[in-house]
Amino acid sequence: MNRSNSIVIRAMGAFGGVKVLSILCSLVRNKLIALWVGPVGLGLVILFNSVSDLVSTASRLNIDQSAIRDLAGADARQHAPTAVAIQRWSVFLGVVGMVLMCAFSPLLSIWSFGHTHYWWAFCVLSVMPLAYSMSTAYQAIMQGSRRFGSYVRVQLVTVLAGIVVAIPLIWFLRSKSILWVIVTYGMVMLIASYLFRIRLPSVSMSRRQFWNIGSSFIRLGAFITFGSVLTYLANYAFVIFLRNYADTAVLGLYQSGSTIILSYVGVLFTGLWIEFYPRLASMTTSRHRTSVTVSHRIVVTSLILMPTAALFISLDKLLVWLVYSSEFLGVLPYLTIGMTATVLRAASWCLGLCILARGDGRIYIVTEGLSALISLTLNIVGYMLWGFAGLGLAFVLWYACYLAIVWVVYKYRYKLSFRSGVMPLMWMAFGYAVVACVAKIFVGWWLPLLMGIAIAPYVLRRLKTGS
Repeated sequence: MNRSNSIVIRAMGAFGGVKVLSILCSLVRNKLIALWVGPVGLGLVILFNSVSDLVSTASRLNIDQSAIRDLAGADARQHAPTAVAIQRWSVFLGVVGMVLMCAFSPLLSIWSFGHTHYWWAFCVLSVMPLAYSMSTAYQAIMQGSRRFGSYVRVQLVTVLAGIVVAIPLIWFLRSKSILWVIVTYGMVMLIASYLFRIRLPSVSMSRRQFWNIGSSFIRLGAFITFGSVLTYLANYAFVIFLRNYADTAVLGLYQSGSTIILSYVGVLFTGLWIEFYPRLASMTTSRHRTSVTVSHRIVVTSLILMPTAALFISLDKLLVWLVYSSEFLGVLPYLTIGMTATVLRAASWCLGLCILARGDGRIYIVTEGLSALISLTLNIVGYMLWGFAGLGLAFVLWYACYLAIVWVVYKYRYKLSFRSGVMPLMWMAFGYAVVACVAKIFVGWWLPLLMGIAIAPYVLRRLKTGS
């Protein structure tokens, strides 16, 4: 197999394998919630997680993403002080997030449930910003230092220990277990990240040095945070819209569909982020190397997604039944149509990571803000017109728009280009997924299954030869 393709596939396989295990544990957890609690339980999961993710992202200033860039480009002399500063900033920002979430818990309860009865739940949930801030900082140091083995071990311990704790909680507490499952998972992740952390040399650092070293990744992290908060706000606004326009059970269905599309299919993108981002951040001074690397990654992911998207579209009903239960089959139109967007999603991620790798915070805010607005608008309009089928179509249009936005930045702001044949291959892969979707709707599940099998030899030959 072509060496460059082999490196990409090994990375996707290694990190994807960990993600698969995480998915399997998540399958068990969601299956138990679906069976022992029902769609209402998954509705509570999405409400609590939406608030927790929003506060955690806003408070930690996404230093886990911005710090990877600084670490990947740091010389040997600056590496240890930068890593120590990242750890100390994560504690400070995590405590701030915990205090703020606890202070605003009555308002969060009103916004989420329409009353203040759950204020105590958000106080308990306030430990999550601290847990996420510290654990993601430890993991960012692993990524930026290219210590991927430690990163993998953290993920393994987290998912296995998390499910071991979650099962008895769900069985004994049922609907009351949702909050505690979320909190214990965060604490397990923090403990695992600490145990497998990179041991850093003792670094003497004054308060001025602490602020000076952190100013770079804090500034970029603030821009990333603002853009990410816009995305979370859009998601939270749509969650509230669904709760008011429909009910909490519909929220559970929407959560199940989003989890399958974004998380389970997203296993293929795990290596794209973990291995690709530090590499891209280390070559931002060379337009040629950046263009070649991005073009190559789009080609490989597009090839892999041709059979993968067709197979997922074919087996979506079986997947829902295995992951959840027959109560969740109403989400199938969302999955069948939305699955076609995976090719667009992969390509847009490759281009979007160039913005982060270059530390272009203001442009990141613009692209993420437009993406959040487009997503919210399309989701509301799509659901009101065609229900879950409309959500699937909205998902496709959203990533088509986002791809166009980041392509404009990539081409005209950074003066980067693609190798010949990259865009035709990407659109061919997207068209193949669309044909598979149409075949599933109007013919049956067996035709996209045959399409996925039929295209596999072509994909393997292209990956092997690197042509």
